[in-house]
Amino acid sequence: MTKDAFWKHKELVQGYVNLQVKKSFLHCYFPVPKYSCESWTTNKDLVRRINAFEQWCYRRLLKIKWTNKISNEELLRRIKEDELCLYRSIREQKMAFTWVMF
Repeated sequence: MTKDAFWKHKELVQGYVNLQVKKSFLHCYFPVPKYSCESWTTNKDLVRRINAFEQWCYRRLLKIKWTNKISNEELLRRIKEDELCLYRSIREQKMAFTWVMF
């Protein structure tokens, strides 16, 4: 479902648009996979899948084919990010929800 929402506006993602605009457009869609993440039980497999999804999105933004051998560090350098932010925001959202509960 998230990939479908992502591709509805593929002209913006695939076109000749500034990288910062593409990234901000992508970050507008991050609430979709984060829906009700407060109740998730996070384990290593889920963290791996969340990070893989974010990297998949970045690779689509940069038009990197899946057959190209680009390391994750190189991907973050090209996208001008220090670290992956989707799991970090999910973790922060879970912590904020925990503080509200108690």
